[in-house]
Amino acid sequence: MPDKPLLSLVMIARDEARSIARALQSARPWVDEMIVGDTGSTDPTPDIAHREGAHVIHIPWENDFARARNALIQNARGDWILSLDADEWIDTIEQHALHTLLADPNAIAYEVRIFHLLPRHIGSIQTASSAPHPTIQDTVLRLFRRDPRIVYSGRIHEDIHASLEKIAHPPLTLAPLTLFHDGYLPEVIEEKQKNRRNMELLKLALDDDPTNPRLIYALATEYFQQENYEQAVPLFKEALAKSSLHLGYTPDLVLKYIYALKMLNRIKEARYIAEQALRAYPDFPDLWLLYGEIILALGDVQETKRALETVIRSERVPARYPSHAQVKELAYTFYQRLLTDPSA
Repeated sequence: MPDKPLLSLVMIARDEARSIARALQSARPWVDEMIVGDTGSTDPTPDIAHREGAHVIHIPWENDFARARNALIQNARGDWILSLDADEWIDTIEQHALHTLLADPNAIAYEVRIFHLLPRHIGSIQTASSAPHPTIQDTVLRLFRRDPRIVYSGRIHEDIHASLEKIAHPPLTLAPLTLFHDGYLPEVIEEKQKNRRNMELLKLALDDDPTNPRLIYALATEYFQQENYEQAVPLFKEALAKSSLHLGYTPDLVLKYIYALKMLNRIKEARYIAEQALRAYPDFPDLWLLYGEIILALGDVQETKRALETVIRSERVPARYPSHAQVKELAYTFYQRLLTDPSA
């Protein structure tokens, strides 16, 4: 390890014995130090982290993820911070290109691409048990300069965006680093009781800031993940009414809102919201695919074909959209089914 580390991996963890070794092993070849902040594990998480070469620090848990992350960063020595969760792992990294980016004296932060593993059955989508899990891609802000001005905020769904807004910096670009994440798989959510923990923290956060649209969206998402669409829909509606369509989370908000309306058989409402959203996001293939399903439910086969053709012809999905990695294949399969059975 160099005397002055360039890149520090930081990770907060609690009872992550299932996955923390995978996360640390994926990062170890690329970082100069690994620091794990344990917030109260009752399983062997700290021992595993130490065995994998991490420096383990015990951090008191105060129902505040931002506070825990900020405390952990205080112990890092690198010029740059890479923040990773224990249920994530580095899949690919272009080391030379990454070091070139980190050497830029004007750079202060980068986003990275992340693929979330999804259940094999989502709505009408069924993946064979022998096939890899379907994934949805997103971008997250995880790589940033160690700078006292850059701190996390938010009791839950914490990030550094608020502090970056106070600092003049170039527009954020993607670093040549790809993550995978399996924390959205139902068996992991159930094992970790994530929904219950998240609901408790979100309600505490909303007590402090009851009109925050991002927190309202996050609470709606918790209900959405539990397939409690009746509770999710009014919250999505409220969050959307208070949000600009150009915020980072709103494409996901809109997609989930429309899907929840569809699942409640409120098809005409879903169509109206989808048509409005497509004006703002005309290059969002997952939205076009969902719109096609809604239009077909209303009996318009030709418009459904047009929507699916838009997806099939689409190029690389813009980084701002959360997108199913197989969206074009799904649209093509749907389209072929329509050709043979228009009532499909």
